[in-house]
Amino acid sequence: MPFANLDTHKIHYQVTGSSDKPTLVFSNSLGTNLHLWDTQVAWLSEHFTCVAYDKRGHGKSSTAEGDYSMADLGGDVIKLMDHLGIQTANWIGLSIGGMTGQWLAANHVDRFDKMVFANTSSFAGGDKQVWVDRINTVLEQGMDVIADSTVDRWFTKAFQKADPSAIKRQMDMVRQADPRGYASCCAAIRDMDFREANKAVTLPVMVISGSVDIATPPELGRLIAETIPGARLEEFEAPHISNIERRAEFDDAIRSFFQL
Repeated sequence: MPFANLDTHKIHYQVTGSSDKPTLVFSNSLGTNLHLWDTQVAWLSEHFTCVAYDKRGHGKSSTAEGDYSMADLGGDVIKLMDHLGIQTANWIGLSIGGMTGQWLAANHVDRFDKMVFANTSSFAGGDKQVWVDRINTVLEQGMDVIADSTVDRWFTKAFQKADPSAIKRQMDMVRQADPRGYASCCAAIRDMDFREANKAVTLPVMVISGSVDIATPPELGRLIAETIPGARLEEFEAPHISNIERRAEFDDAIRSFFQL
């Protein structure tokens, strides 16, 4: 099982596809693991060397102590790329994965080619007490209560009824996450704000936004696309986990952006 041993923790990763192709790094949502991307990796590995990883405190990666920042999460990516000998890569990140990508675009522009930010935001917004409360809840009550409250924010009722096995897979990921790692990532979201930094991003960027996304409403995706010079916006009727519930539209947007 491949791991990159970093200073305070280890990162579990998966590499799929031929090493002679361009690299595409996937970064998943809060509470999930690298298997969030299985359906995309299955077909994109024909075009890229696909690298999926578990962020610290998630999946098989270990948990570093203390609150995290987006610089911590983005720094893990750079260290993972260095570990794998990857100089430059493309990026697809969903939710906190899209937030991590925005930090990387602002701070490591030389390491990336094209980037996709899906169902995400450039700032925490609203009352940050929401994140404080979630941190306290998960540390006191564990991941089951988080999974129970997450399903309706991530998927429509229609999809929950139509594909209960898919719902179970995603919620099992959430239940298996380390509460300390989850809480520490919540702190990174609570404290982030890329609204100014995004104005200076020079990379080709596509923003994917879901018109029925409760967790990161579509106006947040539009703001990112309006702020990053030349960014492309793809908005369709999707909830938060758009690559699962609206796989066809998500994959079509990826094909078009990467000209596959």
